[in-house]
Amino acid sequence: MHKHAQALGQDAIHVADHFGGAHAWQHLTLGQIAGWQPPPSYVGRSIGSSSVNASVNVEKSVDLYGLRPSNDDQLAGIRKILDGETEKERRKQGDGDTELMKLSCIQLFSRGILNDILRIWSAKTASMDADCSIDIQLLCGAGLDATIEFLKKTDNDLARSALLRIGKCEATGDFEDFTIHQKMKFCEEYYS
Repeated sequence: MHKHAQALGQDAIHVADHFGGAHAWQHLTLGQIAGWQPPPSYVGRSIGSSSVNASVNVEKSVDLYGLRPSNDDQLAGIRKILDGETEKERRKQGDGDTELMKLSCIQLFSRGILNDILRIWSAKTASMDADCSIDIQLLCGAGLDATIEFLKKTDNDLARSALLRIGKCEATGDFEDFTIHQKMKFCEEYYS
């Protein structure tokens, strides 16, 4: 495992800033990505002041959440970590922890929630490093067919670009023999 020196607390991002439209990801605010809205209690709080420790790294995240988070509070923490690291990486390649971003995507993949697909895609497309670190299959925690159907029904540029990439990757064999179970088994062996 690699050492990760970056901490969320160094560049704490106020959640309210995202929802005020100050930060856009591919012409979409975070709130528009998969329609997720923060509960009122999060508005104005920084990521570092939440229940997520400001010095989260890969090892700490595995300790806190495991590879298969078991409840909504854990998912909320993982999403905050991923959103913060994605924003840092999007601002300047290398500022976000792409290994932590990959782990967060794996954790979300394990739950297979359709509304996390565009969050994972946004993380993957934050930079060239992130694109290489985060496997395209991690968009498909709900299954390849369900993911494609969701993206077809989601009318925005982010969904269209994800759908296009999945189509190209299918054509080149990246999804040959893909199963959620096999992907998680591989991830569990990697992080053990």
